[in-house]
Amino acid sequence: MQDDFVSTVVQSPLHRVLSRYIKAALAGSLALAILPAAHANTTIDFNNLAGAAMYNGETSYVNNGFYIENFSTSAFAQPGDYVGMIVDDGANQCALSLQCPITNSPYLAAVNDSVMYATRNQDHQSFLIKSFQAAFLGPVDPTNPSVTGLLKIQASGAFGTQTATFNLGAPGANGFEFANYTTSGAFSTTLFSEFYVYGYACNAGGSCTAFNSDRGQFAIDNILTSAVPEPSSWMMLGAGLLGLAAAARRRKA
Repeated sequence: MQDDFVSTVVQSPLHRVLSRYIKAALAGSLALAILPAAHANTTIDFNNLAGAAMYNGETSYVNNGFYIENFSTSAFAQPGDYVGMIVDDGANQCALSLQCPITNSPYLAAVNDSVMYATRNQDHQSFLIKSFQAAFLGPVDPTNPSVTGLLKIQASGAFGTQTATFNLGAPGANGFEFANYTTSGAFSTTLFSEFYVYGYACNAGGSCTAFNSDRGQFAIDNILTSAVPEPSSWMMLGAGLLGLAAAARRRKA
């Protein structure tokens, strides 16, 4: 036996109009729900923040739709403690004890064991973290191990929290330089709403530590994310199309 709703629509003189609207609503909702190409890529860069210092509890930025700040995890941290800067002249901005990558565009330098935090500023959409550029920050020393530091990204969202770890290499002929990193595995396919980035310093013995030496320092730039509409957005669009169908039915009546 046919479903009563389906039977009523099919037998009604308006069934062709309603069928067209309902099919459009269902197809539109389904297409949005399953279409990966609908993701909107956004790159977190620091091109419009050149030369800015970052202080614990006092400095934050909004850039390319993301809220960004650096903060200290020290138990003795005070508001105004220096935790980083936006570097646009690596050759001259860094102190003698800190060698910064030299690039053609500004980037974020996190110093003194600080942590970078980021989340979408207004739409609060979930997003994928796809790739980024990073380098270790420290003195250029011929005894630096091949893995001078680690960079960790701890990200969380509706599907829980995950952490990804990346090796930061030793300085080359031009000192510490940016390398390209791509996320992988479950981390690369999980939707997040916020993330933290922090560094570890490693010694020649392969031991790496964080938050206890002020040496867990890193530079980061061009964090490629892919925003994904929330499921509620798909349902709202479907409901809107169904509303159009109902309105059409009332007009015909």
